[in-house]
Amino acid sequence: MPGRRFAQVALPLPVDHPFTYSVPEALLHRAAIGMRALVPFGRRIETGFIVGLTDECDLEKIRDLSALPDETPALSDEIIRLCTWIADYYCCSLGEVLPCAVPSGINQRTKKVFSLAASLPDGRYTERQREVIALLHARGPLAEPDLAEALGKEDLTSALAALERRGAVLSEAVAQRATVSASTEAWAVLIEDAALPVADQVALQRRAPKQAAVYFDLLRNDPEQPAAALCARHGATAAALKALEEKGLLRREAREVYRTPMFHADAAAREKLPLNPEQQAAHDAIAATLDAGKFQTFLMHGITGSGKTEVYLQVIERALALGKSAIVLVPEISLTPQTVGRFLARFQTDIAVLHSGLAAGERYDEWRRAQRGEVRIVVGARSAIFAPLQNLGIIIVDEEHDSSYKQGEVPRYHARDAAIMRA
Repeated sequence: MPGRRFAQVALPLPVDHPFTYSVPEALLHRAAIGMRALVPFGRRIETGFIVGLTDECDLEKIRDLSALPDETPALSDEIIRLCTWIADYYCCSLGEVLPCAVPSGINQRTKKVFSLAASLPDGRYTERQREVIALLHARGPLAEPDLAEALGKEDLTSALAALERRGAVLSEAVAQRATVSASTEAWAVLIEDAALPVADQVALQRRAPKQAAVYFDLLRNDPEQPAAALCARHGATAAALKALEEKGLLRREAREVYRTPMFHADAAAREKLPLNPEQQAAHDAIAATLDAGKFQTFLMHGITGSGKTEVYLQVIERALALGKSAIVLVPEISLTPQTVGRFLARFQTDIAVLHSGLAAGERYDEWRRAQRGEVRIVVGARSAIFAPLQNLGIIIVDEEHDSSYKQGEVPRYHARDAAIMRA
């Protein structure tokens, strides 16, 4: 098929090969390996990942990608290679592994929506089928859960299937919004070339004092401010901002804001501690390998309270000085706040936290901070091994013998082994 581009899409199914789709012309400039893709699969829409692009395809009939929900790839080549190894080593499909590398809740789901055909076929219908037809006629297209709720019936699957086979009811897969997305807040931004003459400023103060207060705040202080705080300070409402916008004095825009989990720095860990001879030996061995840019694993023995964390902190400091980043895995979510507190004390805001105990929005924002290069250290439980850090220099697996590093459902990977392979 000359002049066309095709994408290999890995879907979250127990199938050991990707599926081929044609890339529509409108999406050609954006399609890239690692991007999420919405694709038709049977009678539903699935979210998968592009794992290959080619100009050749010998299939006679091929379906188009439906959409690319992101502007940039969600997964780097490095993460795809790691997921490919996990799929091969732990005997599952690549499509089952890749979703582990992105925050849960970002994938769009689909629901099946039923509607009446233009004309009903003749013949007899069961009581339940007649109820479905009457409801669709009265209320229009509905999803199966809405039908079941309205009719007080637990299971309408067989009735709907029978109506579909007869051509009385039609169904369509409709994509739903993702359960988590970027959070935004309104900002007011002063338009600098549209300054009011002095006479007009006086008139504004007389006729609309709250508008004037907002305008002068932007003019004399910060020309870009969160709208809610600005209005609250002067007892104004959104109507005042709208009026100023219509006068051409400011513009309102939505800006992304991070939902940051609350952790407290451990003041006792703020100062770098002198290392004893055993700590120093461990530090020097790891630092020498870091400096040489070589791969090596180290197993550090030490009972609780023996000072392992101080070694972690100092070798990570060495990695950061070399322009590299770091992942710290901890076995239990309950240990994360304590660990994060010590790292926050030493490295301040250069840290993101990834674990399932966070709210979905917080986890999504922490993941994006790492992906955008805004942090260089990620602390978290098992799945943090997929953190999208760039130029990774060191991975620490604390209490590596702990059984919680083994995932109990597909993909049944072990984070310690995955850490070695990523390194």
